[in-house]
Amino acid sequence: MIIWAHVTALAGMNLGTASPASAAIDVGGNCPEMCLTFFYNTGYQGSRFVISYNGSGTNGIPNLAGYNFVTSGAGQGQPVKNNAASASSAYEKRVARNDVACKDEVDLVDRWYEAESKMQKEMIRENVKELGRLKEFHEGVVEKARSLLIEARN
Repeated sequence: MIIWAHVTALAGMNLGTASPASAAIDVGGNCPEMCLTFFYNTGYQGSRFVISYNGSGTNGIPNLAGYNFVTSGAGQGQPVKNNAASASSAYEKRVARNDVACKDEVDLVDRWYEAESKMQKEMIRENVKELGRLKEFHEGVVEKARSLLIEARN
């Protein structure tokens, strides 16, 4: 997964002995190309903590101990180390936007729908007798259930 390459590149890089005071950290706003956002909850929810690498080669965070989630939301003030449930990077977001743009450009969703619909319609035509028997079976099950409910009420 792409994100773990960025976790290694950003959170795990040992670029000297950066202390919390000297590390390149941004705790809000937009992420530049080299940043990683940790979220307290899964699904990119809750309080967040952003690490931005300034490209100087001297900053970094070799250990997330000592850092807390800073934005409002669940987990605000909690330690980042061992509490981050999801993360995203600017690179990952750019790749996703480009992927969606490409799919829009080639009309992938409509083409996929047309192809899938064509296959399903053909399968229905080929199996119409079996599907009819299945429908009759389920109608019988529903009728039995109705009868049992009527009996139970009386």
